[in-house]
Amino acid sequence: MIVAFKAQSSLARVDKSLTESATRSERAKALASRTKIALGAGPSVSERAQVMMATGVSADELARRLAEDSDVEYAVPELPGGLEWYEALGARDRVKC
Repeated sequence: MIVAFKAQSSLARVDKSLTESATRSERAKALASRTKIALGAGPSVSERAQVMMATGVSADELARRLAEDSDVEYAVPELPGGLEWYEALGARDRVKC
């Protein structure tokens, strides 16, 4: 799942005292707490977006639940071909739920 945070979101801000990996983990923990879905932190897509993973929930349900969060700009299932294909289209910053 590709999750992007709103520019004004506290989750979009990068804490310079944390590593990139720690920042991604903290974002996943925050959303997991709010949605009550166990989330794993995946790689960054951009400064305000990253991949998150979950089991036991459909991609559509996960996207819907994440997109309902007030800090989330959009949540979309990872597209076939992986992140490289998605980035090549230049679509990641235009897709909205």
